[in-house]
Amino acid sequence: MQSKGGISKVEFAAPHPDLQPYVTTYYTAEIESADGQLIEDVLHPEWGSVRYVSRGAVQASAQPHPLQPVPPVVLAGHSSRATRIGCIAMRIASFGLLPLGWHHFAGLPAHRYADMSVAAQNAKTRVDFAALFPAVADASSLEDVAAIFDNALLQALLKVPASARHDDALIQKLHLVLMDPDVVTVGEMADHVGLTGVQLQRLSKRIFGFPPKLLIRRQRFLRTLAQFMRHPNSKWSEILDPQYHDHAHFNRDFQRFFGMSPSQYMARDKPIVTAGALARMQALGDPLQGLHAPGNAV
Repeated sequence: MQSKGGISKVEFAAPHPDLQPYVTTYYTAEIESADGQLIEDVLHPEWGSVRYVSRGAVQASAQPHPLQPVPPVVLAGHSSRATRIGCIAMRIASFGLLPLGWHHFAGLPAHRYADMSVAAQNAKTRVDFAALFPAVADASSLEDVAAIFDNALLQALLKVPASARHDDALIQKLHLVLMDPDVVTVGEMADHVGLTGVQLQRLSKRIFGFPPKLLIRRQRFLRTLAQFMRHPNSKWSEILDPQYHDHAHFNRDFQRFFGMSPSQYMARDKPIVTAGALARMQALGDPLQGLHAPGNAV
């Protein structure tokens, strides 16, 4: 049996302005099942993140794989598949890593961590994310958590080697192109950023985690999903992204990214996603991390 809810608080905050090209948001959430049963949800595809679970036992997996225990500090790669999550109670703090943030703070080839999560202490990242756990666990508010994250990431930013910044402007430009709903093909994307097809493929996988064709496909899907979250009483046919040829086209993407049909998704309880999307919209104006703009230019 699955619990019907128990979300006590979800809060979002923007990072320091100097971190906005690299980090999406900071958030904290407290969840507790009202009836002692497992609260389960399916999180949408998104950019990478670092998550700190300071209370409770959390399980997660890439859809449709079975739930697995989650370590206290998790480095999650960019995702193209929905993530199953389940808990009876948890307290979590997290920040999202935009592609440029993954490049500088994780410093790992993004495609090797795509659609997967690892214990942060087992990943050779530029920032020792696991070392922040005691302070994050002791923090009593989102403001305290944000200060911890701001301080650590601003210090890390000062230590990024000049050699790692060589492609910063190009990465930002590619991210902005990816956010443009009028860019439909890989060829158009390559023309916009001034790269050959081979160069674009390499950069896209290394920094964004996936080939450019899949990224275009993911973004149009997320744009449609965001419209549904803003207008939950709408029919799918009323909110489809213009890049979709027809409803069957959208259904294929839904199956690819969520491992289920739109009607199956509609029939599910979505306690964690709904609470998170509402809080994110109230704080930042957009419900989905995967559609987060890349911040001020670098």
